[in-house]
Formats: sequence, C-alpha cells, structure tokens
Amino acid sequence: MAGLTIRPATTDDAPRIAAAVAAQPLLQRYGVTEAGLASDLARAIGGGERVLVAEKDEVLGFARFGQGPGFHGMAGFLQLIALRPGSESSGVGRALLDAVEAAVTLRYLLLSVSDFNEGAQRFYERAGYERVGEMKSATLVGVRELIYQKRLR
Repeated sequence: MAGLTIRPATTDDAPRIAAAVAAQPLLQRYGVTEAGLASDLARAIGGGERVLVAEKDEVLGFARFGQGPGFHGMAGFLQLIALRPGSESSGVGRALLDAVEAAVTLRYLLLSVSDFNEGAQRFYERAGYERVGEMKSATLVGVRELIYQKRLR
C-alpha cells in the first residue's frame, strides 16, 4: 500500500491505536474495550514488548509480538494483528506480518488463531503458515486456538 508507514509504537501511540481498532469484531467478541486496550498496550510497550503500528494519515492497525527464550530460543510468537475496521484486504495486514517476520531474528514464528476466525486462517495459510496443533478453551471456553508456524530462517 503506497504511503503506508510501519514503525515501532510508543506509549504515546497506545490511545490512538486503541481508538482505531477497538471496534474490530474479533476484539469485541473477546470483550476488549478501547480503554482496556489502550492501557494494555501502554503497559506492554513501556515494558519492552514489541508493538508495530501501521499508519497512512491515520492508524490502520498494529501487531504485537515477541521473541524470548521459550521454544528453546528458536521461535517468536505473534500475539495479535488487529486492523481498523474497513482496512481488511487492503494490504495493511500483510505489510504488518512482513514487518514482524523481518523483525523476528529466530528460526520460526508461531501464532494462534481462534477456530471461528476462518478469514485469519486463510490469511496466514496464504502467507506460508502451517497449522501444527491446537489448544482447547485457552482464551474462551469452547473456543479452540489453532496453532500455526512458519520457518523464517
């Protein structure tokens, strides 16, 4: 997407990011509020977690991810990509995913997708991710989280 900027988020960005994406249906389904998301993002960014923001005149989405000593130091974990409602299928999600993959210096990137989120499953599969497992009721009772991985290096 021409004119799109992806950069590390600052704590000052947290309220703008939350205002842009809190109405996203997936976040609504999980009970995320704008105030709660802003607070969570500010705490995460201030604590050194990695958050990227995508902008083109306004916030279009963000990605939250990490790479730590887990998984024998071989894998990063993508916690969430969330887009401003209406920004789906515009290339913003793919640009954020590409930026996360470039930032992760480990061998693999792991992520989870709720079983009902078929659009996200297709998105990650098109990007080369392979479903490798699942967790039952990890985030919501009765919802399976499908685990995906991609070898980056």
